[in-house]
Amino acid sequence: MNQICTSDIFKATYLLNKFNRLCAVKRNPNGEKQFIIKGHKLYLHDFRYRTGHASINPLVFKETYRFLQELEEKDQSLLEHTCLLLSEEHYESFEGDDTIVR
Repeated sequence: MNQICTSDIFKATYLLNKFNRLCAVKRNPNGEKQFIIKGHKLYLHDFRYRTGHASINPLVFKETYRFLQELEEKDQSLLEHTCLLLSEEHYESFEGDDTIVR
């Protein structure tokens, strides 16, 4: 399983929409929040994001983005040692959209 650390909330949102795990949210030395994400095919999705070839489900992206914004506002002590995986149920509510890559 690969790991990426990013302070880009949009990149983190995209990567989580590709069934990767948010393992931690920490602060870097500059005080910026860092999203630590683990998953399979993580580098493939990172490459697609960086080269403009990413496809998303806009509704799922919006919900995931809101989720990450809420995490940014919470106390760091609540986030340590947490490993979240967006559930299959979350995606099933948007059936019929073929932009989700499993």
